[in-house]
Amino acid sequence: MSGPSQPPLWTWTAGLLLAAVTIASLLVFDARTQTAFLTDELNLPRLGRATPPGTPRIVVIGSSKTECAFAYDQDMEARFHRAGRDVSFTRIAVRGAQLGQLAYSFDAVARSHPQLVLIEADLLTLQPGGYNAGDGETEQVWQSRVRQKLKMLVSGRIQSPNDPTATAPCDRSITQLPEPTPAQVAAALAKRRVSSAAEQRPYLDLLDRLRAQGSAVGMVDIPPSPDAARSLPPRLVRDRTQLSDRLTSSHRLIHFDPGALPASAYIDRGHLNAEGRERVSQWFVMEALGRLGRAHA
Repeated sequence: MSGPSQPPLWTWTAGLLLAAVTIASLLVFDARTQTAFLTDELNLPRLGRATPPGTPRIVVIGSSKTECAFAYDQDMEARFHRAGRDVSFTRIAVRGAQLGQLAYSFDAVARSHPQLVLIEADLLTLQPGGYNAGDGETEQVWQSRVRQKLKMLVSGRIQSPNDPTATAPCDRSITQLPEPTPAQVAAALAKRRVSSAAEQRPYLDLLDRLRAQGSAVGMVDIPPSPDAARSLPPRLVRDRTQLSDRLTSSHRLIHFDPGALPASAYIDRGHLNAEGRERVSQWFVMEALGRLGRAHA
């Protein structure tokens, strides 16, 4: 009595080929979906906007602290116009400030041939996580938002920091997380360090590339709240100041710093409210106009 018949060899081969094609298709779909998400999330087409000849382009790249510190593009451009100069301004912000998402914008920024590009100083000088307590939580928030956005790519839209129709989120805690306790803050800050050469490299490579194209490049400080500043370990303050000075000198970076701001300008330890955004936006317009004027003198 013969055993159960086995399927022909070609069916196994066909099955394997079908599985391989299916996996490849999923990988391509994932890559395309991720590209579509990041392009939409960062709103990169803004960098290709046509501008009148001679209009300088300014790009500021950062985290949610940059989002709260600078008014959105059109508002900033109106401020420059009122100050006497038409400027194309682009604010690229990623909540959670993960390099993988920010880096996706770097080629588009370079292709836009900006006159001035600034990166949030904390991203350049501090280890990922910056002054925050609970580094993993910001990544969790980001991943949750990615999953939600991917589900709505076809049927809907989630407002992002780079969406011109988005309402300003900086009248409430932007992290969507409970404020850390003083003990959690102290424990997190005790472990903080300045960024390593490897962590700095992607940002410095972009700035060096832009400078070679003729752009002015640098970093912009967004100061922590007075309460947060008082809790910073002297070691971290010293190391960050030394690193900032060294990078400014060795990479010919412009350093923009609005200085200390009052407690009334903050919604939490690191994010500015409407008052703080007004202060920094107006300060930046005057500083940038002075820089552009010197560049063309």
